[in-house]
Amino acid sequence: VALSRNAVSSVPEVFQLSLAIFLGLFTSFKSHLKMQIEVFLKDIFLNILETPTSSFSHKLCLVTALTKICADAQLVVDIYLNYDCNMASSNVFERLVNDLSKIAQGRQESLPGEGGKTMRLKGLECLVLILRCMVDWSKELYVRPAIQTTLGAESTPCGSHAPPRDDADSRSLSVGGGTSSSYGGSTSSVNSAGVDTSEKFEVIKQQKELLEHGIDIFN
Repeated sequence: VALSRNAVSSVPEVFQLSLAIFLGLFTSFKSHLKMQIEVFLKDIFLNILETPTSSFSHKLCLVTALTKICADAQLVVDIYLNYDCNMASSNVFERLVNDLSKIAQGRQESLPGEGGKTMRLKGLECLVLILRCMVDWSKELYVRPAIQTTLGAESTPCGSHAPPRDDADSRSLSVGGGTSSSYGGSTSSVNSAGVDTSEKFEVIKQQKELLEHGIDIFN
C-alpha cells in the first residue's frame, strides 16, 4: 500500500525510489506478486504514460526504468504470457507497446526541444529492445525447445543464453492464478514441449481476443 501511494508521488525523488523498489520486486519476486505487478503496471505506471497532465520528469523517469524491463528477454516474455495470454488478466504487454509506439512517434504529447527528442529516443529504444528480446527468445524456443519461462525463473538479458535445465520448471509456464502449468507430457517428450506450449498459448490468446471482440460488440 505504501509503495503504491509513493508510486504516484509528485516528488521526483520519491517517485524514482518507488520505481527502483518496484523493479527489484519485479525481477526477484515476480512469481509471488503476479497480481500486484499487474496492478502497478496497468493502473499506475501505464496510466502515468497515458495521462497528458503527468509531468515530463515522471514520464522520462518511467520510460528510463522501462528500458531495464524491455532489455530482459525473460521479463518481456513473462509479461506477455502471464497477462496478455491469460483470460483473467489485462493485455499489459499490448498496452505497453502501444504507449511506447506513441511516445516514439511523438503522438502522445508535443514536447519542444531536447525534452521531446529525448522522450522519443527513449520510447524507440524500448521498442528496439523488445524486438531484440523477442528474436532472442524465439531462437531459444526453437533451437533449444526445452528452455521455457516461468514467473519464478531466473531473468535472461537480451543477447545472453541461459543453459538448459532438466527440472520441471524448464518445461512449464505460469498462467491463470499464478500456478505453474506443465506441458509436453512426460520428460521424454521435451524436444516437442516448446512448440506445443507456444501453440497452446497462441490458442489462448486467440480465444481471449475473440472474447474481447464479443464484449466490444455487446457494449
